[in-house]
Amino acid sequence: MKPARLGPAWWTIALASVVALLIAYFGSLRAGGYALAVVLLLAAFLRLLPASVTDGLAVRSRMVDVLTLCSFALAVVVIFAVVKI
Repeated sequence: MKPARLGPAWWTIALASVVALLIAYFGSLRAGGYALAVVLLLAAFLRLLPASVTDGLAVRSRMVDVLTLCSFALAVVVIFAVVKI
């Protein structure tokens, strides 16, 4: 088993996640939550690309990963929309 390298998609998602957390910390918590949901949707989209680009993002099969990331994005949107902050 060869270790997975961190491809460009992984670095994109990592940087976008940090930006979303900074928005939540320094700006609006709700806006940061929505930004995190957008990052999850971006990760789902990037996971659809070829394996050479998505090194580091692949966990299970492509469709399971995409469905899981979309479900998490929906859950984050619902949570940040419903919870009173």
